[in-house]
Amino acid sequence: MFFISIVFIILVFGELRTKAISINIYEDIISSKSFLGFGKKRQFDFKYFDGYKTSILIGSGFYEYLYLMHKDKKVIKISQFYHRNYSELKQIIATKTKNLGDEPFSLLDEFLEVFF
Repeated sequence: MFFISIVFIILVFGELRTKAISINIYEDIISSKSFLGFGKKRQFDFKYFDGYKTSILIGSGFYEYLYLMHKDKKVIKISQFYHRNYSELKQIIATKTKNLGDEPFSLLDEFLEVFF
């Protein structure tokens, strides 16, 4: 039971830490906050990103993730699950940076990103 509790805490912490919950887009700037919007605000110029990738998560439905990439690292993760206006966010991001294609969803990669 202790092990399951630790894994649960790590996964929840990782989920809250690595997913952008609050997103604001200005002219050429995107800002994000994690931890249910209470995390540190990070701002980036869209020129910082190499582009974006999308991935489909299959669970109790189909949810798309959008990853803003810099040097093959996922800097900002935006989820259709967390954002009601996901389509609008994706449309704006698509006009500001290039589409790098689709990436197969990997639970192992998501788990490893919690720690690295």
